[in-house]
Amino acid sequence: NWDGKGAEAVRFSVPVATTGDSLARYLVRFEHLERSRSVIADHSKVLECIELREPEAASEAMRGHLQHARMRMLEARPKSG
Repeated sequence: NWDGKGAEAVRFSVPVATTGDSLARYLVRFEHLERSRSVIADHSKVLECIELREPEAASEAMRGHLQHARMRMLEARPKSG
């Protein structure tokens, strides 16, 4: 049952110390890791509902995932101005 923590976080922190990457670059990697965790959690919920043969719950989980994806996409767009 991988929750995306622990060893994965270490993997992202080691290059910062060894290659001299900037804090900003590290934070971008961390943000990507957090986004990946969110996507995995959404997909896991959809799959769980399908495996439990709960079509309405699966549909609701998929709608939630699509809403999260939309929000991530809008947040990632460059700001105009």
